[in-house]
Amino acid sequence: MGDKLVTIADIAARARVSPATAARVIHDQGHVSAAKRSQIERAVAELGYVPNRVARSLRNRRTNLIGHILPLSSDNPFFARIAMAVEEEAGRAGYHVLTAVTRGSPEKEQAMVEDLCGLMVEAIIFTAKTACDTAFIRRVVLRGTPVVMIERPRDIPEIDIILLDSDEGSRAAAEHIVSRGHTRIGYIGAELSRGAVEQSRFNGFMKALEAYGCACQPQWIRRTPDYDAAYGYQAMECLLAMERRPTCVFIASDLLASGVLQCLYQRRLRVPDDISLVGYDNTLSALSAPPLTTIELQPAQVGSAAMNMVVERVSGHRIGAKTVTLSPVLIDRDSVRRMV
Repeated sequence: MGDKLVTIADIAARARVSPATAARVIHDQGHVSAAKRSQIERAVAELGYVPNRVARSLRNRRTNLIGHILPLSSDNPFFARIAMAVEEEAGRAGYHVLTAVTRGSPEKEQAMVEDLCGLMVEAIIFTAKTACDTAFIRRVVLRGTPVVMIERPRDIPEIDIILLDSDEGSRAAAEHIVSRGHTRIGYIGAELSRGAVEQSRFNGFMKALEAYGCACQPQWIRRTPDYDAAYGYQAMECLLAMERRPTCVFIASDLLASGVLQCLYQRRLRVPDDISLVGYDNTLSALSAPPLTTIELQPAQVGSAAMNMVVERVSGHRIGAKTVTLSPVLIDRDSVRRMV
């Protein structure tokens, strides 16, 4: 057929049946004899027919497509884990996911969202920080497209929200460290000015330490401008340079923890014999040497919650906005030495 778009009429002509009969087989609707079905299926294979999803969507106002906006990070696998979880749950629900990876440009991200809306996606999921301004996202919602925001939501009453309880995750890390008898405890994490997530991770950890009668000395707190292994390396260098350094360090990102481990390796320091570590998010901890105790954010639950929200909205079973807070769990890999 060359570059010509193959139609049902072409299939019918090749199979020597009526277009209506060909359509019944292609759309799996109605009875067709085994002989004619075989002829039609052979014609489909020979001509390379692909159903026109756009035309079908215009007829039934359904595309079974979900848009997913992700920030770009070639180093941090956290976003990839969320994306895979969303795709897996979407597949179970009969949806396909169109993932748009952004570079933090408001203009580019807004154009991506507009393209997704033009493709008639039935909902849009934003994971982590979005570059789009709040007014633009609100306009998308008002046009009738359900929006789910994961981890770093905007203050928009109509959107569904999934929060990862950073406060609880940090508390679990603090309790684990204190239970092993550590009192000289350090902290490495991103600058608090980055947002509520960073503030929650830090504050949850400090409050838990205080509840156990411990205190993290100011000189043992190192904040980084971003989530990057190089910053974790530099932060650990600063702690090691101190005359009296912490015996255990909580690192509020596995990506930062990978830099910490590089620093310790170069100094020939062993975990947990020379210094104990706890990571956060369980993206790299299992692969590091040695494997680290860390806080698992359970991305499978994130994907399931996001798709449940989408299905509830699209099916009309729920109209109002919904917020779900998911609890992380600590995974113990023995990277915290017992002091008592």
